[in-house]
Amino acid sequence: MENKNNIQSEICQIIGRRIAEIVHVLDIPKTDFAKKIGYDIGSMSQVYVGKRMLPAEKFVTIAEVFKVNMNYIFRGDGPVLDTPQASINVNYSGNKDTQITQQDETVLSELCNQLRVKDEQIAKLLNLLANK
Repeated sequence: MENKNNIQSEICQIIGRRIAEIVHVLDIPKTDFAKKIGYDIGSMSQVYVGKRMLPAEKFVTIAEVFKVNMNYIFRGDGPVLDTPQASINVNYSGNKDTQITQQDETVLSELCNQLRVKDEQIAKLLNLLANK
């Protein structure tokens, strides 16, 4: 059971660091990031330091709102953003406007499906570890 907790903790820390890096790349305050994805600021602080995992739907929101590369979040692969400009227009007040294309929705849907499969695989592995 301790090994399972260690694995979960390590995953939370890795994801938390990557999300903090995303906020840095986007050059927005952490509190604004939390508000834009509709997540409690205090809970988001715990995500940044790896003490809490975001709910799955918040990853989808991050990808949609900020055009973040989901492969970067979960695997550390590729650029942080999906496009060089991330299709985000930033005005002087820091507001962000995005446009989701059909291709974006298709890619996001596929990545979500891959995430579900990975989640199932991780759960099976954790079960195996817990039963040893």
